[in-house]
Amino acid sequence: MYRDYFQIITPFYNKKVFNTFIDCYLPDINKLPKYFYHKSPTNNRQSILKNGLIANIGKTTNKFHEQYGARYLPNMIFLYANMNYIDENLFLNNHDIYKIPTFKLNLSKLIIDPAIPKNSYMYFENISPEYIKLIDRNIDVEDETDDF
Repeated sequence: MYRDYFQIITPFYNKKVFNTFIDCYLPDINKLPKYFYHKSPTNNRQSILKNGLIANIGKTTNKFHEQYGARYLPNMIFLYANMNYIDENLFLNNHDIYKIPTFKLNLSKLIIDPAIPKNSYMYFENISPEYIKLIDRNIDVEDETDDF
């Protein structure tokens, strides 16, 4: 299914090159982290806690569009494999960090983000609020309990 999206968003399309390209961005399910993380401005908190994470074309997706010259972008959510990539200053800059258990995701809707292939993923489906945990800025991620 997501081969179709990449075919559309790839500025050059050559079947042989394309198939090699997309295969590089399909994650090895056995090597995925136990949790993914998502960052969002604090003013989105109430909506996220009530409605979950909604796959859409937001500011981050528009940056992806500009960077790759894409003609069409599917709705997506950006997820991070670990907190090392998420700027520690985000807590101070009006952002929240959310934790999502990998086993709750439909992994057929997940691809590696070509812009940050070692840590970032794109997820093409909404994530229900019961699978999302707002991380308390005073608690180290490793100290959190698994309460999903």
